[in-house]
Amino acid sequence: MDAVNSAVEVPGGYSFEADRVVPMAVFERSKSWRAAELNAASAYSHVLIEAEKPIFSRLFDRDVERETEVLTARGVDVAFMAHGTDVRLPSRHAASSKWSPFSDPGIYFDRIESEAERNIAILGRLRRPTFASTPDLLDDLPFAHWCPVVVDLARWSQARPSYQGPLRVVHAPTNPQIKGTDLIEPTLQKLHAEGVIVYRRIIHVPHAQMPEVFANADVVLDQFRLGSFGVGACEAMAAGAITVAHTTEQVRARVKAATGFELPIVDATPDTLEPVLRSLARDRERLERLSAESRDYVREVHDGRMSARVLREHWIDRTDDAEDAVEVDVVIAVHDPTRAIDRAVASVVRSRRARAIVVCHDTPREGVVARLGTLAQHPRVIVHELQDGVRSPAGPFNAGLDLASARWVGVLGSDDEWEAGAGDAWLDTARRTEADVVIALVRDGRTGEAVPTPPVRARHADRLDPIRDRLAYRTAPLGIMLRTVIDDIRFTPGLASGEDIEFSIALWFGGHRLAFAERDPAYVVHSDAPARVSGTARPVADDLAFLPAMRAQMEGMKLTPRDREAIVAKVLRVNVFGTIVNRDPSFWTVEARQVLAEVTQSIIDIAPSAVRRMSQVEVQLLKAVGDTSTSPQILTQLARHRTDARRLRSVLTRDLRSLLACDAPLRFGLAALALRRRTRSDRARV
Repeated sequence: MDAVNSAVEVPGGYSFEADRVVPMAVFERSKSWRAAELNAASAYSHVLIEAEKPIFSRLFDRDVERETEVLTARGVDVAFMAHGTDVRLPSRHAASSKWSPFSDPGIYFDRIESEAERNIAILGRLRRPTFASTPDLLDDLPFAHWCPVVVDLARWSQARPSYQGPLRVVHAPTNPQIKGTDLIEPTLQKLHAEGVIVYRRIIHVPHAQMPEVFANADVVLDQFRLGSFGVGACEAMAAGAITVAHTTEQVRARVKAATGFELPIVDATPDTLEPVLRSLARDRERLERLSAESRDYVREVHDGRMSARVLREHWIDRTDDAEDAVEVDVVIAVHDPTRAIDRAVASVVRSRRARAIVVCHDTPREGVVARLGTLAQHPRVIVHELQDGVRSPAGPFNAGLDLASARWVGVLGSDDEWEAGAGDAWLDTARRTEADVVIALVRDGRTGEAVPTPPVRARHADRLDPIRDRLAYRTAPLGIMLRTVIDDIRFTPGLASGEDIEFSIALWFGGHRLAFAERDPAYVVHSDAPARVSGTARPVADDLAFLPAMRAQMEGMKLTPRDREAIVAKVLRVNVFGTIVNRDPSFWTVEARQVLAEVTQSIIDIAPSAVRRMSQVEVQLLKAVGDTSTSPQILTQLARHRTDARRLRSVLTRDLRSLLACDAPLRFGLAALALRRRTRSDRARV
């Protein structure tokens, strides 16, 4: 692939290498150059415009929208790369961070705000492939793709002296106000005076000499106000220096989701910098480890290969047909516009073949649209309002499924998100395996660990068995499903909890071809909302109100005795025992205990033999549930002990002949552990 880059030579500005450098005077004054530049650009198949700056000077009155229209009319595929202040909204940033430089008096807040708003609006109107060079910018451009900055590893990889003496600390602020220099230098001067560090502020040093500067530094202090990182931090890491900066949890999470790597930048704020540096000065082994991790990270993420993949996937190799053809409709139900619905929607539309159907449940559409911002105008986003007055997620999910028209459908919680490219990857898995349903791997958004439900067998992901792969333990239908498969399936109306049980039983035990997307990007469950809907405490009768509909469904389906046992065992373990462990012992009044005992017995009656596969502690717990004289404290204690694999009675089954049953505790636990290990190793290879 042939490519060239052009740059305008700005006196006193950055002097990055370019194939074609245009003097500022020529750029501003030469009419012949402008016309020639348009003809030259029109000869290329693709043009990437950076920072929304006009590339033909005054030819179109510095109007980048007109430039894009002209190039597009000439058959050129135009994309945009945002870099920072061009789209970073000061108002949003100042509201989200106490360290934001946009809260400082005297900063050109209004001008920066208006320019960022203008550029975001332009990108929203043009709807061209959009990229951002730093992950924090996705807060302002949720429809963009992170395309990591690139550094020349050979240039920055130099021999480093050993760690000895005081910690050698450097800080090279290109913009001291933005970097937070005045906030950190009192701490640095104090530690320098104590001999803990040797501090050097880098000023007026040519960029060509910076590799040597970083190679002779133990620690490079980057920025402490924006919450992200850029070229300078990556150059420091490439040199093997320990980079210390303030990076937000969101930035770190995005890096891990996109790359599989923990960001090796040591996080610090102006308030925590002193203890962070003292700790580093004491721990030379940690310095060695972080230095190696930093170089590894930059080698894998910022050497240009990942950036090229992102550009190819979301721009160069994609076709307009592929971009516009919606193959999967994803229903997102939201009842509160303060939830992170923008995160959920952005994650869907980053998959080129996915469309988000947002159903505003008993909340005005306008509030959700305001939260979505420019995403609400995305061609693959539908925002629908449902006012039914029923406190059940079934209503909005069913309404969204009724609106869906794509061949595939999926559901997504308003607090959750898909990892980058998940929808496209699941569609590819469906084609490869000829599956009717692709079950997504679920990861914890806080830890990045896989949630091992269902704990499927190794090497069977392409053809799942509902019993051997323990599918009953995945109640939420997360992933994608053929719309024809669910034509007659809907979430159980009116239920506040358990509305998805009938739905999942029909999917897993309905004879469909099922696959598990173990190695694909995952569905990410977040717990950062004030209170997840599914975590809200309810009366026992409400939590288990799904039972009559489930019983009727099971009677109408052609289920084998083993199917019934698997479903009953899951309902007892997850729904009944979960009802106990999630409540304080004080909750259990005599009336509540009586309801629990009656409902539990009615579940057991569906398949009494299911108890044979349960552990001895679980059987004891079932007896305690049935005996309302058992104290609530013992009830809660047993519910917690049943998952403690260190207790032999939590592993051994009541009927030892069932010890090795696939859903007995021993094999279930080993399968869950194996899945976690497999998905960890897969992620490490990303």
